[in-house]
Parts: sequence; C-alpha cells; structure tokens
Amino acid sequence: NFNKTMELCSVYLSMGQIRKADALMIRLVNDDATSPEALMQIVQLAIPNKRYGAIEKCLEKYIILRPNDPNGLINLAALQMAMNKRGEMWVSLQKAIDIGGASTQNVLFKDPRFNPIRNTEEFRKMLPAQPGKVDIGILPGY
Repeated sequence: NFNKTMELCSVYLSMGQIRKADALMIRLVNDDATSPEALMQIVQLAIPNKRYGAIEKCLEKYIILRPNDPNGLINLAALQMAMNKRGEMWVSLQKAIDIGGASTQNVLFKDPRFNPIRNTEEFRKMLPAQPGKVDIGILPGY
C-alpha cells in the first residue's frame, strides 16, 4: 500500500540506497491509484534528498490530475529553475498565470524561490507591477 511504500522509500533514502528509493517513488507516480495529495507527499519526501527527477514526474502528473490548480505549475517552475531549465520554467510560469490570474501573480511576487529571476526582463513582463504598488520603471540616470 501507499503508506508502507513511502516508509520503505524513506528507509532506503536514510540508508543511502537512492536507486531503490527512486524506483519505488517512480512506481508510485506511475500507479493510476496515486492521488494528487499522495503525489505531493512523494514530493515532500524527495525534496530534502534532492531527487529532482522524481519530483518533476510527480509535479507533471499532479498537473495532469489537477489542471486548474496553478500551484502545481508554480512548484514545477521553481523546480525547473533549480534544474536550470529556464525555457521550460517560463512556460510553466505563464501557464500558472493564465490559470490563476491575479491571485497567482500575488503568489509569485511573494514566493522567495523566484528571487533569483525577480529582476529579469522576462519576469517583469509576466508580472509588470506588484499588486498595490505603482511601477515607476527605471529612470534614466538613477
């Protein structure tokens, strides 16, 4: 069952048997019975161990199962940034904004995972002004 398999994954990770843990996590991801909530449990187990491949697969499946939830796309974009998949990250961010609108923009403005790209031109185009603040732009000479 899911809980026993997660326990075994945790044991494998603690023992440094990464391949066995990865195989179990991927098996859970590929199981049609694994719920979106269960996928997020796998993500929580995989994050501290930096099992990016398993995390990516979980988030991709989560997005399929919950297509109207921008949080899956936001988390995928943060992972893609960590994996240096910038092109894919921008696509994921735009999809999240398309789905969630202003509330997603508010989340992105506050999410510290996106601090490294906050001042990029691409980020400013997607999120032109922080809600509640006036964007005065950059004044020449200042």
